[in-house]
Amino acid sequence: MKKIINSFTRSERQLFIGAVLVFLVSSIFWFAFNFQNKIELTPKRGGQYREGKTGQPIFINPVISGNEADRDIASLVYGHLSDLISDYQVEESVNYLVKLKQNLLWDDGQPLTSDDVIFAIKTIQDPDAHSPLFQAWQGVVAERVSELQIRFILRNPYVFFTDSLRNLPVIPRHIFGKIPAANLRLSNYNLEPVGSGLYKFERFSKRKDGFITQYQLTVNKNYSGQKPYIEKFIFKFYENEDDLIGAFNRREIDGFGGINPSKIKNLSLSKNIRGIVIDNYYAIFFNQNINSNLKDKNVRLALAQAVAKKQIIEKAFDGEALEIGELPTAAGDLNLAAIRDKKMFPSEKYPEGIEFNLIVPQISFLIKTAEIIKENWNAIGVKLNLIALNPDDIINQVIRSRDYEMILFGINPQNKEDLFSFWHSSQKFYPGLNLAIYGNPQADKLMEEIRRTDDSSERQAKLKNLQAVIGQDWPAIFLYSPKYFYVSTNDLGGFKEKFLNTASDRFQNVKNWYVKTSFVLK
Repeated sequence: MKKIINSFTRSERQLFIGAVLVFLVSSIFWFAFNFQNKIELTPKRGGQYREGKTGQPIFINPVISGNEADRDIASLVYGHLSDLISDYQVEESVNYLVKLKQNLLWDDGQPLTSDDVIFAIKTIQDPDAHSPLFQAWQGVVAERVSELQIRFILRNPYVFFTDSLRNLPVIPRHIFGKIPAANLRLSNYNLEPVGSGLYKFERFSKRKDGFITQYQLTVNKNYSGQKPYIEKFIFKFYENEDDLIGAFNRREIDGFGGINPSKIKNLSLSKNIRGIVIDNYYAIFFNQNINSNLKDKNVRLALAQAVAKKQIIEKAFDGEALEIGELPTAAGDLNLAAIRDKKMFPSEKYPEGIEFNLIVPQISFLIKTAEIIKENWNAIGVKLNLIALNPDDIINQVIRSRDYEMILFGINPQNKEDLFSFWHSSQKFYPGLNLAIYGNPQADKLMEEIRRTDDSSERQAKLKNLQAVIGQDWPAIFLYSPKYFYVSTNDLGGFKEKFLNTASDRFQNVKNWYVKTSFVLK
């Protein structure tokens, strides 16, 4: 070969070298192209994911948990009935027979049976437990058929009961069975839970002042379904959103949810931001029993008309929220179109003017909302006093006692069609969730019929009528439904949620999340 090359003229030698280079480059591209088409990048088991959160876990027990931190951790540690059943059948419109999978275990190795399911329901139904699920399970009888079978008997047909079944959290009888329901919150197992979910509790760390800084979970080897890719799931807790953002920028955490869109600009690290539609809404609920001025529908309509929703959404969410609720064109003797242009109060009917107190959770976007509404109402002559309280205190004290004139609060219906818990007159007082203390016989009848109607089209027609009835009464000012923003590093794969019922539902497919990958042949 050397003699042949030496025999080439200078120009022939240059052409030969060029041809060789073209061949080598073409070969490399050919190999790369064919290699790329024969392999793929796939998730690999292992690694850890650190999620940041504000607030603190208190009761990691899905039967009694109240705050978001509790619900997030509980959704990973505890299984729902949908994770545990092999089959169910509707024997009659009010009888449901459910069969559990065989050989189910709690993460401590103890068997999980129908006795645990029945215990969970009885605990939820016990008033001393103060379970947030109390209302959903009233009137349901859970009957043991065998170690793996349970029969549920309802008082009346309820077309949404399968949703309740799927979402029923199950807690271990061998852990909580000997504790009186009133003392459940005293158990150490509320911070060191034993569950049947994808992950199991490993340990937590706290400061000397008791603030929990980190909560670590690891894969539950006894989980009955597909195991998650991520080996360790760690929650790191911070006192406020600014600290949370700082931790992400310093790479102390890999992701977090619920960031206000107005603060996204403060994120400096390369990231993936997902804006997710969430099924909740915020409103100002009127308690006409506390302030008699609110019994005047024209007053309620004047207040509603004066609220600048678009301004609120722009300033509180950088426009990333959906405006909800429509105003009627006229009502009573009010000229609604002119309300924002002039003071309505004092008036002949209200010569001393009008004043209200509004309870607001200490959450930044709700405080901003309330401040704008205060300005809006001041423009029509209404004085508004803002009372900002800790969200947990509002849930456990204010809402329980219904001690408010108005409250700015968020509602998260488990089913869009079933509004019974929030608007039926039987739910006016605790543990009901009818925050407006609303009562209308026509609305009650429609809600009851919706719960019994199998035909979807007929239900939708009744739901539309119900919304019209509630809308005509104006028991609340419906404001907005914000998007849920989840931020993560670019390393996180498998997160594909487009819609959430609750914020904790972002973990409903956490078994598909991954942080490690490998190449495999196709």
